[in-house]
Order: sequence, then structure tokens, then C-alpha cells
Amino acid sequence: MKKLYALLSTAAVALTASAVAPLSAELPQLPRHQFQTASGIQNVVIPETQAARLQKAPAKAAAATSVADFQGVYLGESYSLRTNESQTDNVGWQIDGTAGIFDVGDGTVTISGLWDESIELTGGVFDPTTQTITFSPQDPGVAAGNYTVYLAVLDLNTNTLLDKDIVFNVDVENRNIYYMGDLNAAQTQWATCLCIAAMNASTGAYVGCFDFLAYVDFNEVNGYVQYSYYEEDTTEPTDTYDFIYTEIQGNDLVCYNLLGGGFSYPVPFTVDATARTATCVDAVFTEQSDGTDMYPFYLCDVEISGESASLGSTTVETDIVFGDDGEGGTLTGLTKDYVAAVCDYQGQILPWVGNGLIYDFTIVYTGDLLADMAGVKDITIDNVDANAPVEYFNLQGQRVANPAAGQILIRRQGSTVSKIRF
Repeated sequence: MKKLYALLSTAAVALTASAVAPLSAELPQLPRHQFQTASGIQNVVIPETQAARLQKAPAKAAAATSVADFQGVYLGESYSLRTNESQTDNVGWQIDGTAGIFDVGDGTVTISGLWDESIELTGGVFDPTTQTITFSPQDPGVAAGNYTVYLAVLDLNTNTLLDKDIVFNVDVENRNIYYMGDLNAAQTQWATCLCIAAMNASTGAYVGCFDFLAYVDFNEVNGYVQYSYYEEDTTEPTDTYDFIYTEIQGNDLVCYNLLGGGFSYPVPFTVDATARTATCVDAVFTEQSDGTDMYPFYLCDVEISGESASLGSTTVETDIVFGDDGEGGTLTGLTKDYVAAVCDYQGQILPWVGNGLIYDFTIVYTGDLLADMAGVKDITIDNVDANAPVEYFNLQGQRVANPAAGQILIRRQGSTVSKIRF
């Protein structure tokens, strides 16, 4: 999750510009979890700021009838009760990386990349009546030093692994699959969680946990944004990227999780096929609370003059026009040299990331955006994909020239993207 500046800060943020290093052609590697037994657990009272996320909407009219309706590539996040480095609180929400959720061919569901890219949860049974996927407690076959990994539900009151199913809920309409531990009677603390357990490799005895996951949240992704930003008092930019989900709605390309703001905030970009541009208006990509009110964060236009930058409007609500990525006949990305990601908090401009100024901002769409909008996808995409070259990427987005047997990879052919075991 993004490291936010506190809304209660009284200092306005100055936006400054400096030389920008070009983005790498390959995506940077996401940090992965370490298989170290947790030093402790903080089962603190559930904060109000998390309550909305923990309360899922009731079942929608749309429902999945088979695994094919929801299999794909997802971004995994989890709420960890593990004690943080300062020993003052729990870790909270953490990004686990991409995961594949799919039918392995025998009608059962596999989640490949649960918590860590090496962990697979297998043998899941999808129930279309309850819209759930049920897994048995299991050993995923992962060794970590003197331990082996075991996946099971943990009773937090007794520190006991339970012989209890691990149940994920499927919300196909919102492209979301999630696990949630049980709460206590007062709904203030966790009673159970999904345990990434450490077992003695010799005896098989339960000796501790690598992580305590009270909540696991998977949201489908099919694209990403890449950009650079500067932290305060730094001279070198940070190059980064966020996974997004994009869909076409009429003449709009709608993006979810823009800048990691969450999958509940759709940001529409109206595409002009002739001009090869896309325009967003009053682009709210997330909100944050100061304890009393909610304040929106906007994606804003900026004006660059010499070594300084200013918002291109007197308010943060502004139109932004993104241009073609220069790929020729297809339009696979929308770019802009400079944008700001800020909040107007009681007349003061607070940044979402770094100093608020973002460079080389590109929205990457997998496919031919203009062709897809024109309806060509529905008619010819199968033939186009069948003749397109096949590319492979690892789970960090890096191209793999020579895949090895057993590798879990992202396979891209034309506009079709899937997660496979080679």
C-alpha cells in the first residue's frame, strides 16, 4: 500500500522538478516475503479505518457458474497480524504479489502465488450455490531451512492449528476473491486466521508461524501503470509500477487501482480514436479519512517551468489529456510526462506518494485499445491471437527468453494473458 502523508499535517507541500532517469524496459521486482518465523502477534482491536474494507457487499445478481468465470491473474494483498519491526503494532495490509487462480484441468481450483510465489494452494472445490472455493489444510511442498510450510486455519486463542476448511468467497461481478478469518463475538478482534505455519522438517510438529493472515484479498489485474517519483530531499527518482484492472465502457477506458489507490475507485479515460488521446476529468483515484471526513486524492495536470512545478489549475479538479504511446498502428499505452497525485486538505496540497509529482506516467493496456473499442476484438481476436508471437514473463514482469520446465510464468499472446506452469 502507499505510504500516505498524514492529513493532519499543517505543512503545505512544494512540488519540485528535477532531471528524470528513463524507466527501465523491464519491470522492477516486487519485494517478496521472507520465510522467517514471526517474533510475535498483535491481535489488536480492529481499527475503524479497516472496517469498510472488512465488510463485503452482499451477493450480487451476477454469479459464477464455473471456475472459467473467474480464473485469471490477480493481485494478492493480505492483512497480517504479525508484529511489525518496531514491536508497536501489527504489519497490517501488505502487497503479496501476483497470483494465478485457475482450473488445473480436473475441475479443481489452484491458487498459485498465495502469500509467496512459491506457495500453491491446490484441490479447491468451487460451489456455485454458495459462491465459495473450499480448500483442505495442506502442505504445499515448500521447504524453508529447517522448516516446511503448512497452510491451515489457526485458533488465535489457543495457538492451535485447526482441522478446518480454508474457504474463499467469490465476487465475480467485482473480480474479487477473498478469505476472511472469524471475528470474536464483539467483532473487535480476530478469533481465527489463515496461518502460514512453520513445521519441524524432521518431526512434522508445529513450531510457529511465518505469517498470520486475518484477511486475504485477490483482485483481478490485466494491466499496469509505470512511473517515477521523487521523495523529498532526494536527487534520484524512484521507478515503480502498480497493477491495475482495465475495462472498456463505451468510449471510456476505465482503470481500477490507479496508483495503488484501490479497486473500489474506477477512473474513466475518454478515448478519442482520431486524435489518439484519452482525457480524464476530476480523476479521484482514492480517498483518505482524517477521522471525521473523507478527502479525495486527485490525479492532476501540472505545469513545468524550469526547476519548479505547479498545479495547472487553481483547484485539484482538472482535465488531463494523455497521448499515444507511439507504438504505431496499435494503441497499447497512454502517456503523460508530468502529473500530480495530491489531495486538497483544507486548502493545503498533500501528496499521495513522494513529493506528489509523478514523471513519465504510462498506463499500459494489454492489447490494441482502439481495435478493442471498435468491436474488432469480438470478431477477430481469436485469429489475431493465434498468429501472434508468444511471450513469457516471470511474476515480477521480467521477460523470460528460455522458460524452464516447472516455472510459473505469465504467458502473453496478442491480447491474451494467462498464468501457467511451463
